[in-house]
Amino acid sequence: MRNEAMPNVKVALVPNFGYRNREDLYRNTVTDATGKFKIQGIAAGDYRVFAWEDIADGAWQDGDVLREAEARGKPVHINEGEGATVEVAAIPGGRQ
Repeated sequence: MRNEAMPNVKVALVPNFGYRNREDLYRNTVTDATGKFKIQGIAAGDYRVFAWEDIADGAWQDGDVLREAEARGKPVHINEGEGATVEVAAIPGGRQ
């Protein structure tokens, strides 16, 4: 298992199952040189955070991709006006 910082990893914040039809709730970013990321403008609620070493843009909104990766995502709850911290391991490879 790799524990070093991984720059340029695609990170996606995905709403929980009941809200996955709400495209406005999805957020994504890329890790910086230290392997960290920040996502802003998130509505309060429950999400899963996923990170991929390599994945096509927008593929994290594909139900099949999410089903394959679901166990690798980390749950996070966002409260109104508050931040949250989560560590997530990058999923190797990806899906184009």
